[in-house]
Amino acid sequence: DELSLYPLLIKRLQSQKVLSWLGVQEDSCVLQDTSAIAGSEGRYSRPDITLAAIRTWKYDPKRTLEVYSFEVKNRKGSNVPAVYEALAHGRFVNHPYLIIPRTKLDVENSVLIRKTCEREGVGLIFFDLRAATIDPGFDITNLSFEVEAERRPTSPRTIEDFLDARLKGSAKTTLVRIARGTEE
Repeated sequence: DELSLYPLLIKRLQSQKVLSWLGVQEDSCVLQDTSAIAGSEGRYSRPDITLAAIRTWKYDPKRTLEVYSFEVKNRKGSNVPAVYEALAHGRFVNHPYLIIPRTKLDVENSVLIRKTCEREGVGLIFFDLRAATIDPGFDITNLSFEVEAERRPTSPRTIEDFLDARLKGSAKTTLVRIARGTEE
């Protein structure tokens, strides 16, 4: 089921390779499962995973907050409506992504999802499922970014309200510390 994918995907999303692809430094972000934290903003207001990063640029002295949402779907939920669910998260974040399994996904459906993501500016990430080698269950492999999310100019107030409602206290504290450039 979809819930069992979250811990495995969080582990992959925290990898240096993925963070580097997103342009995020490992020590300048927080990543959290936000699927169970209800919001009052409507049906599609709860991304499964949220990444908030404080980014710095070589020639710009300002720090910027960039927020990424990841809507996770299993094979059954991998369809065009899932793209629009991820798109709805763009109301609260800068970079909405849809993450779906490539394994045994109907090719025609896969192409339609990709085209819809490209048209709507939603990022698309595929992964493969394989039987686990040690424990019963499965592993996630071959995480691949197929479509990059278009950056949304979401207002800082909206993003701040979203993060205050979704992040746990320790994640909020860490993010504020990173934003201020202070050590623990």
